[in-house]
Amino acid sequence: MKAWNHQGSFAEGTNIKAWLFTILLNEFRAQRRSWFKTRVTQESEELPLSEMLQYEAPVPEHISDEDLLQALDSIPQDYRDVLLLV
Repeated sequence: MKAWNHQGSFAEGTNIKAWLFTILLNEFRAQRRSWFKTRVTQESEELPLSEMLQYEAPVPEHISDEDLLQALDSIPQDYRDVLLLV
């Protein structure tokens, strides 16, 4: 419907597939923004912002510190540096 309503903005001689794809992509992004705003609003009513921003990563209990260090030592230095930064 959006393409039909705005067909006057299509420039003849250009790629119609790209024009239609852009319309679809923009609509998808608008719907995602709307969904995200709704979700954040609902969650913010339930939790204060400080609690929403807290995240505790799950840590498997069966992995020892020694196993972790051994695994880190087994990967190349460049990858290890990036992983440690994350």
